[in-house]
Amino acid sequence: MTDWSKIKQAYEESDMTVKALCEIYQISHSALYRRIDQEGWLVRKGRENLKGDGERLIDRLYKAFEQQMNDFEAAFQAEEAISEKDARTLGTLARTLEKLIDLKNDQKETETLQDNEVDIDDLREELARRLKLMREKGMLE
Repeated sequence: MTDWSKIKQAYEESDMTVKALCEIYQISHSALYRRIDQEGWLVRKGRENLKGDGERLIDRLYKAFEQQMNDFEAAFQAEEAISEKDARTLGTLARTLEKLIDLKNDQKETETLQDNEVDIDDLREELARRLKLMREKGMLE
């Protein structure tokens, strides 16, 4: 069984690297960082709060996804149908959305949603609405 109190003490009070801690205590980096974030361990010098950084990164990824969808839709406004390359792009965007949803769900496990965070269900509905509109316009088969 993992002794998290010893790991916490070693993390907060020693200069041991995270890699060394993980090797010694036979834990993964993600398990260590998750525990640090969940329990609010003392932040090591030069290291920002992981929780805040993770939230900002996921928000940036959602914004990038939204921009890609907007660009994709704009490219089809003048065309009647999509090419095979465009269909692959749609597939990639769908997989990207799945990954973002997984990231957001992982984040939800350790914290409650704040009012300004992206609602996954709303994002799914918006994507479905956009794809339906593109199908109706003959851009998708």
